Amino acid sequence: MKGYFTGALAAALLGAACLFYCFAAEEVSGIILFAAGLLLGGAAGLLAMGIGRRRQAAETDKLAQTAAAIASGDYTRRASFQAGPLLPLRGGINAMAESLQNTREELRQQRAQMRGVLEGMDDGVVAVDADGRTLLYNDRAGQLLDCTLADGQILAGGTAADLRSRLLAAMQAGKPGRETLTLPDGRMLEVYIAPLRPMSGALAVMADVTKLRKLETMRSQFVANVTHELKTPLTSIMGYIELLKGEPRKEAVRQDFYEIMQIEAERLQHLIDDLLLLGEIENSRDMHLQSCDLSAILGEITRSLRPLAQKQQVTLHTDAEPGLSITANPLRLRQLFTNLLDNALKYNRPGGSVEASARREGDALIVRVADTGIGIDPSHFERLFERFYRVDKGRSREMGGTGLGLSIVKHIVQLYGGEIQVESRPGEGSVFTVRLPGPEPAAAEPVKA
Repeated sequence: MKGYFTGALAAALLGAACLFYCFAAEEVSGIILFAAGLLLGGAAGLLAMGIGRRRQAAETDKLAQTAAAIASGDYTRRASFQAGPLLPLRGGINAMAESLQNTREELRQQRAQMRGVLEGMDDGVVAVDADGRTLLYNDRAGQLLDCTLADGQILAGGTAADLRSRLLAAMQAGKPGRETLTLPDGRMLEVYIAPLRPMSGALAVMADVTKLRKLETMRSQFVANVTHELKTPLTSIMGYIELLKGEPRKEAVRQDFYEIMQIEAERLQHLIDDLLLLGEIENSRDMHLQSCDLSAILGEITRSLRPLAQKQQVTLHTDAEPGLSITANPLRLRQLFTNLLDNALKYNRPGGSVEASARREGDALIVRVADTGIGIDPSHFERLFERFYRVDKGRSREMGGTGLGLSIVKHIVQLYGGEIQVESRPGEGSVFTVRLPGPEPAAAEPVKA
């Protein structure tokens, strides 16, 4: 518009000048001058119009380039011309670009926060769209599914493909649910699946429940075993009580009944004591620690078990390196080695022997209990230290065992950060090796047990 106005003004001024001169000059000269003024004014107007159009075209091109850059994702781009008819449009585009830039930054921060929350979860999280492509996920999901996840990836292969089919099925059904996935390596995943409305995908939250299911199974077996072990002596005691109440018995018969009832009651008492001891070891840390003389404790246990060794016709011998000391609860050490030696004596044979030795090897204390008993088939090693597990159930009951002795040994060893191993063959005896961490600090003085 400015170019048009300039041309018109120039033509009017030149025309006015020529008309004024016409009145003062001769007629022909005035006409010529008037025509020349008109021509000059028109040319000036056209020149000004061309300049204005070129400037406007340049501003329009710059504005188009800025809009294209913003559309392609460069939200920092701004239109920079300062004047012209397109100035209001420039302000609108710049305001839009700034708004988009702010919105994009807010979304980036929210996505980063969501990613931080997901990565802080112990559960695996993965969401897919209607085609089964990942929308969001965390590293834990990849670990649980044993695969690598990426944005826009289709869940494929093994467990991931199984999960994808279940996610899409939940999306089609339109309702959430819980399912269990069993992995090839034996792990179990509990998965909560929920559709994303409306029909835009589905979300899965996964937790590894392998240990939990194993513990539930162990608890069920433990309850069943405890019930059975308690029921057996109680049934025997109740039966003999009924016999005594039923009719008069001779004194000798009554004494036999009383003796059997006492044996069963003592077995029941031993079982309850072992259960309480096992629960105490499992559920608490040992706070009653002191420096203990391992050699003295083994000697004391050996003396206390001499009567059982004589009854079983087994030779019991200990060979402990003098001055072996360890920081522990002396009561726990007695329980540990009493169960090991008692087990070796009960499952030995007449004329057999039990050798208990204690040595320092490097930074560890090694205690070995070797017997010449009936031995154990290697197929039992994996379950040997489980509660109520018996290699020979008949002989174990005959010997009055509760099935908890080796389990107590294992838990006490683990309580002090040690380990236990067994070597055995049927008919060739067994060797139990306990390794406890050491050595005892030089400043500590052993306390005689």
